[in-house]
Amino acid sequence: MKKVLVSFLLIMLTIILGQTAIAQDTMETLHDGGSFYYSPSDSSWSRTSNSPDAIKISKRGEKYYAAGKYAFSIKSDYDFISKNQFAAVNNTNLKFYTAEYKDGKFTPKEMTPNDVQSMFDDVKVFSTSALQKEPDKIKRDPFSVKAYLIVNDTDFDYSDYVFSPKSLQRSPIKGMFTVRQAGPVKFIKQGDICLQKKYPYLLINVRTDMDKYKNMQTPAPVRVQEFYYRNY
Repeated sequence: MKKVLVSFLLIMLTIILGQTAIAQDTMETLHDGGSFYYSPSDSSWSRTSNSPDAIKISKRGEKYYAAGKYAFSIKSDYDFISKNQFAAVNNTNLKFYTAEYKDGKFTPKEMTPNDVQSMFDDVKVFSTSALQKEPDKIKRDPFSVKAYLIVNDTDFDYSDYVFSPKSLQRSPIKGMFTVRQAGPVKFIKQGDICLQKKYPYLLINVRTDMDKYKNMQTPAPVRVQEFYYRNY
């Protein structure tokens, strides 16, 4: 019993200290002034040219250039590639954008929450439209730290909104957060800490999955899930 208790405490300490743990998902960061590629033959995006028909894309500010010529514009704060898909994130409105290629032209397109979800295996995506209707729930695994993401699919302005507690937000993507303990996760108007209902807020209730503790003979292996960002 003593060994189990000691091992359990070590597991919990590892989770708490796991600030830069590696997840199965990897987002390849795209920097301003850098370049990446789009392949029309298989509709895939990549950091390097991996097909004969690959089109080189470069970014300068809000403008993107294909083969040296202006192609499209997206106002974004963070761009990345995951699972051969490209996403440009606007942190002001919590929206994700990509670009579609058709008839030799690129066209910006707003991504749906389902589109964003398809880019990740180990991240749960919440839509603001659903959270506006009613709070959601998370059953937290006590032996892991998982990432979650709020994507805005409405016209509501979330530019001045922040997470409460603020320590949840550890990503360059404003709507992404991690959960390490049970309790309410609130996305609130900055300065409206008392929740005086002057501004609407989003709520996700987190509870611990107690089934993980039942009949525990030996500690489960530690599986800490969080993002690391591959910079080039």
